[in-house]
Parts: sequence; C-alpha cells; structure tokens
Amino acid sequence: MDGLPGLHQVGTATAQRSGEPRSPPYAARSMWRMHLPAHYIKRSDDIEAVWNYLQQPDKRIVALSGMGGIGKTTLARAVFNEASCSVEFDQVVWITVGKKPNREELLKEIWREVKGSQDVPHGHIDDSYQRFLHTLKTRCTLLVLDDVWDAADVEKLLVTDSNEQSKVLMTTRNARVPRELGTNSAIFDVPMLDRKASEELFCRRMFGVGQVPGNKQRWAHLVHNMVALCGQLPLALSTISSMAAGYTREEEWQSGLRKLKQPSKQVDHYAGVLKALRTSYDALDDDQKLMITCLVCYADGCHVKAADLVEHWMALKDGLTDGFDGNEICQDGFAVLGELQDRSMINIDQRPGEQLRYAGCHMHSLIRDIAMAAANNERPALSVEDKDKVALCCTLPIPTQPRDLAASAHSLILREHQMQMFSALVVKFWTNLKVLDLSGHHLEKVSKTVGGLTTLEVLRLDHCSVKALPEEIVNLQRLAVLSLRTCRLLTHLPQRLGKLTRLHSLYLEDCSALKSVPQSLVQLVNLRNLDVARCKSLLTLPEGLWDLCRVTYLNLRGCLKLTMHGLSHPAHPVLLDMVMSMSELQCLDLSGLPRLTEIPASIGNLGSLTRLDLSGCSKLSNIPEAIGGASRLGSLSLAGCNCLNSIPDEIGELVLLEYLDLSNCYGLVHIPASIGCLSALQRLELSDCRSLIMLPDSIRLLSELFTLDLRGCCNLSKVPEAIEALRQLRFLSLNGCSRVSHIPKAIWSLKHLQHLDLSGCFQAHAPNCVSDCPIPDAIGSLGELHTLILNSCSSLVRIPASVGQLNRLHTLLLSGCRNLESIPEEVSLLSRLKTLDLSCCTSLRGIPEGIKACVRLRTLNLTGCSGLASLPDISLLEQLRGLFVGECTGLGLGSLPRSLGSLSHLHVLELRGCPKLRDFEGGSEWIKCLHLLETRGCCILRQGEEASSTSEASNLRGFRSLVDMRSTVFGSKRGPFLGMVLSMSKSRCRPRMTLAKKLHCDEKWLHSPIGHKSPQNTPPSTDAGCSNSAQATEQ
Repeated sequence: MDGLPGLHQVGTATAQRSGEPRSPPYAARSMWRMHLPAHYIKRSDDIEAVWNYLQQPDKRIVALSGMGGIGKTTLARAVFNEASCSVEFDQVVWITVGKKPNREELLKEIWREVKGSQDVPHGHIDDSYQRFLHTLKTRCTLLVLDDVWDAADVEKLLVTDSNEQSKVLMTTRNARVPRELGTNSAIFDVPMLDRKASEELFCRRMFGVGQVPGNKQRWAHLVHNMVALCGQLPLALSTISSMAAGYTREEEWQSGLRKLKQPSKQVDHYAGVLKALRTSYDALDDDQKLMITCLVCYADGCHVKAADLVEHWMALKDGLTDGFDGNEICQDGFAVLGELQDRSMINIDQRPGEQLRYAGCHMHSLIRDIAMAAANNERPALSVEDKDKVALCCTLPIPTQPRDLAASAHSLILREHQMQMFSALVVKFWTNLKVLDLSGHHLEKVSKTVGGLTTLEVLRLDHCSVKALPEEIVNLQRLAVLSLRTCRLLTHLPQRLGKLTRLHSLYLEDCSALKSVPQSLVQLVNLRNLDVARCKSLLTLPEGLWDLCRVTYLNLRGCLKLTMHGLSHPAHPVLLDMVMSMSELQCLDLSGLPRLTEIPASIGNLGSLTRLDLSGCSKLSNIPEAIGGASRLGSLSLAGCNCLNSIPDEIGELVLLEYLDLSNCYGLVHIPASIGCLSALQRLELSDCRSLIMLPDSIRLLSELFTLDLRGCCNLSKVPEAIEALRQLRFLSLNGCSRVSHIPKAIWSLKHLQHLDLSGCFQAHAPNCVSDCPIPDAIGSLGELHTLILNSCSSLVRIPASVGQLNRLHTLLLSGCRNLESIPEEVSLLSRLKTLDLSCCTSLRGIPEGIKACVRLRTLNLTGCSGLASLPDISLLEQLRGLFVGECTGLGLGSLPRSLGSLSHLHVLELRGCPKLRDFEGGSEWIKCLHLLETRGCCILRQGEEASSTSEASNLRGFRSLVDMRSTVFGSKRGPFLGMVLSMSKSRCRPRMTLAKKLHCDEKWLHSPIGHKSPQNTPPSTDAGCSNSAQATEQ
C-alpha cells in the first residue's frame, strides 16, 4: 500500500488511554469515508483523470500503476471518497489484497462489506464467486482492490462482472496485471509530485503549514535539500518530515542531511529513497523498532489486529510472564503503535466505532524491506515467508540452512498455509520459539508433541478446523496467549486448562460449537483478556469467576444461550454477580444477550470500567442507580434496549463519559436533568426513541457535544432553547420529529454546525405553524454548514435569500416540500453545491437561471415537480451526472434540449411520465454515455427506430436487457438497450426509492416521500402495470 497514513489516525495521546479508542462503539458502516490526514496534498488533476477513466463505458477495470511510495493508495482513497457520495455507484467497497492473499478470506471480506453481515456463506471459492455474481447483478458497485501483485490473485475477486455499470479500481506496481485481466482495462500511471507540491507536503507534515514559516526561514535551504533527497515520493517525504519535526537546532538539521546524502558511489533513485527511509528507521527507539520487527514477521500485505501485535511485542520485549504488570506493559504497546502511526511508519486502519484492539495494522512494502534488512542484522531470523522456509513445517526433508534458522528464531508465522496436522518437526527444531501463529490453516489436529515447546508464550490457531486440543498443551507453562478465534468445530477445551497459570489472554470468539469451558478456568488467576463473543452454543461459564480478579477485558457478546441466573443450581450465584466482582474490568461487552433482564447494583464497584456495551439486550428493563459508581466510564451503549423506560439520575456522575447511545430505546420517555453533568460528552445518540417527549434544559451544559441525533423521535414536541449553548455542535438531526413545529432561534447561532437535518419538522397541519418561511434569514450565519436537509417540510413556502451565504454547502435536499413555491436566485452563489434535490415539490413554479453558476453540481432531481413550466439552462453544468425530470407533467416537453448533448459526464437521465416527449433532439448519439435511461410513460417517443438501426446503437454498452420494446418507441424491432432501464410501458409510476438510492448513497439520508413519517418506509408501488419492472428495479 502506498502513500500517507490510513483511516482515522490513532495518535500517541489516544493510544495511551489503555489502548482503547475515543470512537463510539457503534457507527454506520455503509459508505464510510477514508481519512486523508491534514498534510495530504490534493491531486485534483489526477483524481479527475481517474474519474474520467471510470466513466468510460468500455473500461471495466482502472489500474493505478507506479513504484512503491508514489501515492497510489492515497490517490485511490481520494477517489473512494468521491465515489462514496456520488450518484454513480450504489455502493463502494475497499479491499486490501497484498502480496500473498488468501482469496477465500478476501471473498468473505467483500461479502461482509456488501451485505453488512458477519454471517459469511461457506463453500468452494467457485461457488462463492457465482453467488457474488448473482448478488451484485442488480447493484452498481465500485470495488477498490488495493496493492495487487498478481492477476491470478484477483481473478475470483472480480465479482462485479455481472453488472455492466460496475467498475474495479486497483492499485499495483506492475502494469501487466490489469492487461492480463482483459482488454477492457485502463492504466493510469501515477506521476511523481512536482517540486512545489513536494515542499508543501514536507512543510505541512513538519510545520503544520504549506511553507517554511517566517520565523524559521534560516532553515529554508536545509528543507529544500532534504526534500530533494526524498526523491519526490510522498511516502519518503511524509516519513522524513516526521523524523525532522523534532529538530530545534541547526546541528540536528545538518546531521540529518548527512545521513540522507548518497554515498560517494551513486546509486539509483529507488535505492536513494530506501536510504531515506532507513534514516527514519534508525531514528526509532528500541521499543518502536521491536514493534516494527513484530509486524515484519507477518506476510507482506497482512493486516494484523492491534491487540495481537501488542501481545507479540510483549512476548519479545520482556516476556509476558516475568513479573511485569501486564496491563501497564499492554498500554505501553498501544502507545508505541500510536507513535509509529504518527511517524508514518505503520498504518492503523481503525473504522468509526471500532475498538483499537480490533483495528488492522500494516506497513508499506518499502518500510517493510528496510525493517526486514535491519531486523535480520539486529535480531534472530524472523521472517519465514519464503517458500523454502514455509516448507519447513510441511514437507520432508528439512534443509540444513533452514534448520539452523529454526534453532535461533523466536517467531514462526505460518498463516493460511495448507497444513492439516501439526508437525512434530516444529518441536524438534524450533526450540526457542516464543510466538507460533498457524491461523487460517486447514489444521484438523494438534500433535501431543506441542507440549515440548516449553518457551512458547503466544499460540494462535485462529480459523482452524481443530475439534479439540491435546491435554499436553498444559505443559506450556510459559504460555501467555491462547487464541482459538473462529474454530467453529471446537467442542471442548482441555480439562486441565487451569494449569496454564501464566495465561494472560484467552480468545474463543466465534467458536460456535463450544458448549462449555472447563471448571479449571477459574484457576487462571493471571488472566486479563477473556473473549467468548458469539459462542452461540455456550450454555454456562464456570462457578467461581470472581477468582479471575485481574481480568480487564471481558466479551460475552452474542452468547445467545448463556444462562444469566442460577448456573448448575438455582441457589448458586448469578453469573453477572460474579462478573461484577472483577474489580479491574475496563471493557465489558454484554451486547446481544436476549436473556439479560437486569444489571446488578454491584456494577458500581467497577471503578476501572471505561467501556460498557449493553446494546441489543432487548429484555433489559432498568439500569441500577449504582451505575454512577463506575466513575471512569467513557463509553456507554444501551442501543436497542426496547424495554428500558428510564435512565437513573446517577448517570450524571459519569463525568468522563464521552459517548452515550440510547438509540432505539422505544420505551424511553424522558432523559434525566442530570445529563447536564456529563461535561465530557461528545456524542449523544437518541434516534428512534419513539416515546421520548422532551429534552431537559440542562442539555445546555454539554459544552463538548459534537453530535446530537434525534432522528425518529416522533413524540418529541419541543427542542429547548438551551441548545444555543452547544457551541461545538457539528451534527444535528431532527428528521422525523413531526410534532416539532417550532425550531428555536438558537439553532441558527451554532456557528460550527456542519450537518443539519430538519426533515418533516415543519408540517402544514401543525397548530403553531403560521409563517410561510419557518427558516429565518439567520441561516446564512451557519458558515460551516455543508449538508442541509429539509425533506417533507410541507409548511415551507420559500427559502430565504441568505441561503446563498452558505458557501461550503454541497448538499441541499428539499424533497417533498409540496408547498414550496420558489428557490431564491442567490442559490447561484453556492459554488460548492453538488446535490440539489427538489423532487415532489409540486408547487414549485420555476428554477432560477442562476443555477447554471453551480458548476460543481452533480445531481439535479426535479422528479414530480408538476408545477414546473420550463427547465433552466443547464448547458454549463459540465459535472452533472444525474438529471431527474420524471413526472414533471407541467413541462410539456416535446423534445429534449440540444444542450443535453454537451453534458459529457451525464450518466443518469430519468424522463418517466413525460407523455408529450416525441424525440431526442439532435439524434441519440449522446445516449451512449448514459448508464441509466428511464422513459416509462413516454408514450409517443420517436427517433428510436433510426437509432436502433445504426451501427453505433448496437455498440451502446449495456443496452441489451430491455424486456419489452413497444412499437411506439423504437419501432417493432427488438434490439439492445440499457442494462438498468425499466421496461417501457404506457403506465406511469410514482418515483421509486431505487432512484433515491442512486441520488443519495448514504442510507442515513434516504427519506420517504410525502405522507411517510418514518425514514425507513419505502413507498408502495401504485402501478400494477409496472410490477415486473418495479421488481427488477428493487432487487
């Protein structure tokens, strides 16, 4: 992977908090955006060039090609973000392939991304591939494949082939890869940064600004020289500038320059970059180098969980079992990861809502090469990814040289290799192993000889087919980590498991056949991490769990059959009472437990608890007042606790709480006033709290609040004026709060507001709604607003002219405002506007001519604007990709304007229900660029016969799945037509949600048409005559 650091950087300050992220435990996964750091230099010309390739109908694969470190991945991320909010694609998926990928696992990952589900179908890779082709047949998808080395690795990943509008974007160092995949590919050679951009990137990373600051001009010549030695590669520039950021004296600059300069014998450009990166590696301290060494042990391109990497680091650093406080050294490990992220030496791909321990860590291949060379000189041989070394545990005979390697190595990582039985040769020759990772094998049996690995501290058998472990495993007296994640055939554990008295972490996540764990578990007095998440067959946990008093992380998520009360006898202790006796608990996950009905008061004894997840506990009816005792709690999720009707006042004692999720608590009536005491709260989720009546005035005290989500609170009648005090608020949604008839003026003073959704708030039938413009002129003061959503505000008659002052606005949605009569001319000042939705504004009489000044507009939706008498001049909207004018019965269109032919980026054109439309003015040449053409209800459309008889028409890509050609449309001939077009008929249909999905990719922003209060409702079909085509569209 190339370029700058990845998603949501985790800096040192964050990592020092017990290794836990500041992100909330729940966030939408759909259409998530790649994080591009503050020092990223936007390459607009390159992004536009890649977009042009993606828009060419005959190019199914677009490859970004170039040397390592040139910025291929960074450019792909920027394109990914563009695609996530465009009309082109229904969904966008990112997959990192790497040098030696497991295609089956990658297919499963694509399935998880596409379906949003952890339930991945099993079977042969060919069967999975065919299932994907069927699933994605009706979905226009952009599949991004990062870091592709070989065409054979991705042949079965091209699951978008069944949809002709779908595209594949890949990054590769080898331009032959896309050529081997077919002739319908395009290659974009990623160029070097020019000198100016190189210096800007270096200075942004080092000084925080795009040039050398005035008070540091004495170092300007040193900056110029250092930039030149970095070879204009973004990776080298970012890494070296991070190293130099600590320089405070000229002597340090001069020393750094000397280390970067080429030796007397000149080497090529690539070697110079390697030398530059080696300089940054040498500047690391011992702990940082050791962490790099641990990551080097894994195959190139492998994403290693942060927690696994830290445990590896702990094993090699001082030993997990040599008297160190495991929790403190664990925190040190996460802090080191943050430091390396800050130095651009590794990437941590942490998605919104994901705990840091689960985030994937990886490094660029160039940095890996540097670290590999250094590690082989400084420490015993580490990497065994070469084929001759991999064969060590799989075949006979064993060569002498690898045998010597085995005797000195401390880490053996053999992930995803075809080994069905643990070889005794591992024990015989790998005598000093500390870390053994055989994850992803078809390993069915572990030999009894494993007990001979007496120095082993970390054993990982994740995703293996083992049914049991030999009792001899208890001889591993130094074992600190035992990981058996997703061993779905595992039915039991060794009865003497408790003999592993130094065990630090036991991971049994997704062991779905495991019904119980041995009673001896309670003897693991040094255990700190216990994960039995989604062990769906697990019935009980052993009595005496209170003996595990050092556990800091406990995950019981989704253990559907786990008994909550009496274990083997009704008189025996309740499971949760034993859990609450674990006084050192920091992270407790009890989500998705259908048998959980109450939380014991002893939860107040968990003074170290920082994260508590009770989401999806549908029968949980109350939270004890003692919750206030968990004073260090930073994240609390009660989402989906349907039976919960109140929150105790003592919640106000959680003064460190940053995230509170009460969404989908249908029975919750009020929020206690004590919530105002949560001075650190940043995110408050209250969506779909359908019984919630009001918010307390004390909300004004939440001075750090960034997000307030009240979507779907249909009984909320008032928003308190106290909201004015939320000066840091960035996101506010009142979507679906239909009883709110008055919006306090205070909202218009929230200067930092970026996303405002008031859909359905201004209803014509509301008793207090007397103004024709409930949106005041003060809206113009929201200078940072980029998204304004006012769908289904039926009392809205006009929009104030001050909306033109929102110079950062890129999305304006007014769908279903049926009394809206006009749009102000000042809309022409919205130079960044990309999406304008006026669908179903039936009283709208015209669109201002100034709309042509919105040259960045990509989507214009006028569907159902029956009062429109004419279309505005759109000939200058060169970026327009979607134009929807269906059901605009007042237009009386006889022919489409010739100017449509000049919109070279137009891909979606909806003309449904234009009964007077006769022809496409100027012929149909411009139709070739379209991905979707909707002409249902255009009863007298002509020119089709001429078009279908031309050779050009037969080459229109994707025009081949028309169900029924009406003779009134394209003559009596059957011919090719657009793949996603509906069958044409004389019937007329109301706008469907499918078109809305094309308009707004983020499913949060989908809103129902008039008359539907819930944003989840999909409008029913009112056209029986279009039933077949409608079904095809909805799939």
